[in-house]
Amino acid sequence: MELNTLPTAIPERVMSSKKQGGIEPGDTIVSPGKEDLLKMSGERTDQLTVMEKQQNLEYTTDDSVNSRGKQAVIAQTGGHRSLPFTLGCLFLVRTAYDAVATNLVVYLTKKLHINNSKAASDVNSWLASLSVFSLSGAIVADSYLGRSLTSLVSILVHMIGMAILVIATALPSLKPHTCTGICAETTGIRKAVFYLGLYITALGCGSFFPCLIAFGADQYDEGHPIEINAKSRYFSLSYLALSCGGILGNTIIIYIEQSISFTLGYAISLGVLAIALLLNAAGTPLYRFQKPKGNPITRIVQVWVAAARKWGIKVSAPDKQLYEAPGDSKTGTRKLLHTEQFRNTTTLARNTTTTGIKQQRATESDTDQRAIQI
Repeated sequence: MELNTLPTAIPERVMSSKKQGGIEPGDTIVSPGKEDLLKMSGERTDQLTVMEKQQNLEYTTDDSVNSRGKQAVIAQTGGHRSLPFTLGCLFLVRTAYDAVATNLVVYLTKKLHINNSKAASDVNSWLASLSVFSLSGAIVADSYLGRSLTSLVSILVHMIGMAILVIATALPSLKPHTCTGICAETTGIRKAVFYLGLYITALGCGSFFPCLIAFGADQYDEGHPIEINAKSRYFSLSYLALSCGGILGNTIIIYIEQSISFTLGYAISLGVLAIALLLNAAGTPLYRFQKPKGNPITRIVQVWVAAARKWGIKVSAPDKQLYEAPGDSKTGTRKLLHTEQFRNTTTLARNTTTTGIKQQRATESDTDQRAIQI
């Protein structure tokens, strides 16, 4: 034979004799020829090709969609394909942030001539606003815009704030006055414009970090056995990107601000943010998107109300007595798996409605009847 691969199927003529009771003496067994082997080999190749295509077109299990609004394909979106874009944005935005935050006290005391105690108080207030804007940005992302669009808008707002800082430190009409010795504190329009740019920067930067970090985690499907392990590595890499961005911002750009000018340092930070905006937008075809899930404050209040109403209820069979709401792909909600941890909070999800109790009793009755039949 010219082919070394043995056939995996018996020719039709032999099979017909088997169906009639086996091969009898005198039956003619015709060995497959070259054409039969090539045909069977081609059929097997076509079957393998179809199986490979089906594996490559495996869809995500978390109802995530691609940039066109269709269900995301694991082999084409998300995962490590999106890492260069998300980690690059984290690195660049952190660089621009530290270029302002680290040297802010120096600028307030040396340029605006604000005393040390007042400058420290203003910096603390600015840092506190970052935390407030982080919370508001997360609510907007989860309720209305989504994490990807919120991160893009946040970078744009951050750029507007940095542009105002560049103008406030470059234009003679807005630039703080210079003096020697004991100088009076800068007031009026000069101080107002600088603080305006400062707090717009806080708005954009504070809204960006919680959105993009969570958006990067959305690129990994928890229902996929490989990606669920890669998701933990993503958080380690994101922390590394933030640390490297902080190192760059606290060394090179800070040196430029103190040795050359604050205007040049802020201008470099503005250019870094522009690169981050383009990089984030360039990764859109590879991203997976989660639909907004509604106002999280409403769900938090619902948990508090349920805790107050079901405080004294005991759950004997959690798997049967819990209210399990199915996931809804339209709203982006996903069903959480029940675990054995934090069992004292299991009572919050117990179905105490009349309909739920009836359904529970019916389920238990059907289970008992099946057990008796077995």
